[in-house]
Amino acid sequence: MVALLRGVIPGRYSIYTGMESAAASITTYESELVTGLCQTEPYARTIIASSYLNRTDEEIEYLVRVRMERQARLTRSVSPLAFHLILNEAVLHRPVGGTTVMADQLRHLIELCDLPNVTIRVLPFSAGFHQGILARSFVILGFPPIPTGTPPNRLRSIWKHSLETSMLTDSMNVPTTKGLSTISAQQHQASTTAET
Repeated sequence: MVALLRGVIPGRYSIYTGMESAAASITTYESELVTGLCQTEPYARTIIASSYLNRTDEEIEYLVRVRMERQARLTRSVSPLAFHLILNEAVLHRPVGGTTVMADQLRHLIELCDLPNVTIRVLPFSAGFHQGILARSFVILGFPPIPTGTPPNRLRSIWKHSLETSMLTDSMNVPTTKGLSTISAQQHQASTTAET
């Protein structure tokens, strides 16, 4: 199966998932869709199938499985990933995959809020114009400090890898916005209403 699926995962995505697996923290802003680390399987399948129209069903299922396996870092008992998600409110109102899929996705976001290492905030429509509109979606990866005594060739490798993926950096500052709020009981009520 590995030979069959070689090339299924785009190269840029492989680089990103490698960096993601090394990160100690992730801060992300999503303007249109729930981010991959927080997607339910049916929501992810809908997104992936729509994004890769030329892929076989087997390749789609493989990509869904990879996405689901990445999420294990949020719930592991030892050194779970510190994850901070900011969602544009539109993400919560955009039905993806139908009513049942979206209701399950909203419930899943609420459940993730119970994890001590996960923070989910919603940038409400009432915030008006904000910098996220211009930036669209972005990810900030935070890495553990490089241990002292790391060999120079290893540092060059880290530096080169960082240059190649300069769009992913832990040195960016995320502006604080008064309009940020946690997922509220109102969204929870909306998800239970959508189910009926």
